[in-house]
Amino acid sequence: MPEQISVATILLLLIAACGGDAAPATTSNPATTTSITQAATTTTAAHTSSSTPSTSTSVAVEAADVVFLGGDIVTMDPDLGTVEAIAIKGDLILAVGTAAEVEAHIGSATTVIDLGGRVVAPGFVDAHTHILTDMGGIAAGQVLALENGITSLGDASIEPGLPEEFIAASASGELRVRTTLYLTRTDPCGDEFGTWYEALAPDSVLGDRVRVGGVKIFADGGVCGLLASSEVFLVGYEVGAPYHDLEVLTGWIRDADAAGYQVIIHAQGDLAIAQAQDAYAEVLAGGPNTRRHRIEHNAIVTEAVVTRYGELGIVPTLFGMSSACIPDIGWTDFYKEYGDRPIDIVQANPGLIVAWHGDDPSLPPVSPIIELFSLVTRANIAEDGSVCEPPAWMADGGVTVEQGLAMMTINSAYALHQDHLVGSLVPGKLADLIVLTDNLLTIPADRLPSVEVLATIIGGSVEYCAAGAEAICPG
Repeated sequence: MPEQISVATILLLLIAACGGDAAPATTSNPATTTSITQAATTTTAAHTSSSTPSTSTSVAVEAADVVFLGGDIVTMDPDLGTVEAIAIKGDLILAVGTAAEVEAHIGSATTVIDLGGRVVAPGFVDAHTHILTDMGGIAAGQVLALENGITSLGDASIEPGLPEEFIAASASGELRVRTTLYLTRTDPCGDEFGTWYEALAPDSVLGDRVRVGGVKIFADGGVCGLLASSEVFLVGYEVGAPYHDLEVLTGWIRDADAAGYQVIIHAQGDLAIAQAQDAYAEVLAGGPNTRRHRIEHNAIVTEAVVTRYGELGIVPTLFGMSSACIPDIGWTDFYKEYGDRPIDIVQANPGLIVAWHGDDPSLPPVSPIIELFSLVTRANIAEDGSVCEPPAWMADGGVTVEQGLAMMTINSAYALHQDHLVGSLVPGKLADLIVLTDNLLTIPADRLPSVEVLATIIGGSVEYCAAGAEAICPG
């Protein structure tokens, strides 16, 4: 927290940020079941070189280890939609479809789980968080992640010395949540660490459930320093310039890109966002963004920058939590027009994949479900549990629930280069899923916070089971 602000909650949305339009999922049932006909060789999200196994609409009579039926299966795949049943074999999804079709995979040793109206969905994918490094360490942070249905995440604050901790946690079996590491080129103040990250090859597997994702660069303030904003966004708070010269930032991106690393840039103010876009434009030189370079946070999005994400193919990651619980602390007209409006990026860039990030512990609590509620309604939940309704200037800035849930599953998986393995419930993908009390896509938006995570399953294994939910936790 910058020393300029004395009230801890004032800059909850912006100043405490640590560190950044897919087709919406449908809810129609597919005409036929889809099942894998050959087991995939990939067993962890770290292995990105394996291909997704072939699929078939024929009825393959391969016995599953576990079958879930008796409730909605929200696949988040636009072709499959919401189905009636899902079968798991080992750590992979074997089949999805109608109950009758998936029952063909029930053998003598299959565990059959009757959901009793409960719902299965992909595990949440947090593209940018600090939950494992800044919330009591890997063990403590992982408990929070699993209790809240997070099955994959990108840790965006990996400084020198930290990769070894993740390697050790993986080797001991302690690390359960799938983790992608982003290695820092600079610290939060913009001071350079150099190219220490080159000791770890891009996309390298460091152990079970841990891999290298790319390089992290801070372009403006938040934890340290000022936001690079073209106008004052909060009364009494100064704004600044981007940390680096454009030539320097471009050079760092070019070096990482040439070496094969994805780059993610912390940029909250519109000036920092514009500079990051200029730097990416120079490096991409009109070509496609094959490395899926990203801009993180994107808190203040003006007319000058909003359409350039799509023009360049840059992946933006956005906050879910709104500032509805602190709406009258002195936000200027500039912020009211360009802040707290995730819908603006989505609407201005048709076809662009926009992802979500929790950025915890900056914006507590750790709760993807509350984040989805806030992302859609722009309301928020106060510490006492009451609902903070959004003011008029914020109220129309939310996305649809279909867009929001896609941002928190398949789109965030795309941002991590893991969408071929996780983020949707498709045969051949890893069996990373959660069991919920209600369907996030169909429950009224104002009731989203009432939805509870009953089980978190990663690679077919139960990693969290809520008290009283043992009947729907296989094994």
